[in-house]
Amino acid sequence: MDIEAATKLLTSAVNPKPGRFTLIATEDETGLGFASFGNDPEDSTKGHLYSLYVSPDSAGKGVGSALLNEVIIELGKIGQLNVTLWVFKANPIAIGLYRKSGFVETGREKTDERWQIPQIEMLRKAITQ
Repeated sequence: MDIEAATKLLTSAVNPKPGRFTLIATEDETGLGFASFGNDPEDSTKGHLYSLYVSPDSAGKGVGSALLNEVIIELGKIGQLNVTLWVFKANPIAIGLYRKSGFVETGREKTDERWQIPQIEMLRKAITQ
């Protein structure tokens, strides 16, 4: 991802569209990562994880898992009982994180025109409280 693409992504995360939310993980006022989520753009009866990014310095320390768990809980609170996401097909670390959190592949694939990299869709039942 180049600087321009990262800037666009981060700007949209901190200024989300209506119906989208962003969680930011911090420690001592330092950003560790963020997750953007809301309604699934293809099916408003489902929640959707738009993005989950963790600082390279925080990778492997549970930040991504904590953010993902909070997203699932928050979507459950607003009645989204299923959560979808798209992940790069060639990103085994992210796929492993999502599988560990109960996501399964749906069999759907796409290549997003922004990245030109194949992605797979994953689905998980949300936790309700």
